[in-house]
Order: sequence, then structure tokens, then C-alpha cells
Amino acid sequence: MADAPEGSRLIGDPGYPTLAVENVVMLPGPPRFFRFQLEQVAPLLQGPPFRLASVYLSVREERFAEVLAEVARAHAGVEIGSYPRFDEGADFRVRLTVESRDPAAVSVALAALLGALPGEWVVKVEGA
Repeated sequence: MADAPEGSRLIGDPGYPTLAVENVVMLPGPPRFFRFQLEQVAPLLQGPPFRLASVYLSVREERFAEVLAEVARAHAGVEIGSYPRFDEGADFRVRLTVESRDPAAVSVALAALLGALPGEWVVKVEGA
């Protein structure tokens, strides 16, 4: 029913289109089929899961850009993301994320980030 990338292989239940190319798995889009196939192929996936922590701030990015850059330089073992909101009515202006496969690295970087930000800017923290 579709073209498949060269070198791909069919995995999971052949009744549902799930392809893999090297370390990339392409699951079907409809939620019911996605869930079914994910359960079939999850045991085939290797590596520790990612750990994610989020910090929600009440101020705009320019207020903490330097702090964020310093924390990112000091904690190269994690990925740090900044996601501003532009809609009105939200209880936060920016969501910061700290992510890694190493839970200890996430905890240390998150603590550094929270220690460098004024407490009154922090709306909430998730995944700590």
C-alpha cells in the first residue's frame, strides 16, 4: 500500500505496517494501530529511556538567556530546550526542558538551573 525506504524491514505484526531502517522505527499513525504495534516492537528497542524534567517560568526568555547558556555549558551531558508561549492566559511564559538518558545528569543540571534562577520566576517543576 506504500513505498518503503530502501533497506527497511518489516517488524512486529505483519498485519499492520511497521517498518524499521537501522535504528529508526516507523509506526502507523492511527492511535489504535500505533498502540498495538508499539506493544509489539517495544521489546526490540534497545537503550535506556530518556529522562525529562520541565521548569515552567513566568518571565520571557531574554530575562534568563545568560543563565541558561551557563548551565548548558556546565552540563554538556544533557540537552536543554526553551519553549516560549505566545498565547495569552497561560500561567507560564516559557517551558524549559532538561533531558538525558542519564537520570543523575538530569537531576544535577536541573538543580543547577533552579539554583541559578530567582525562585519567584518558577511557576512549577515537573519530572524532578
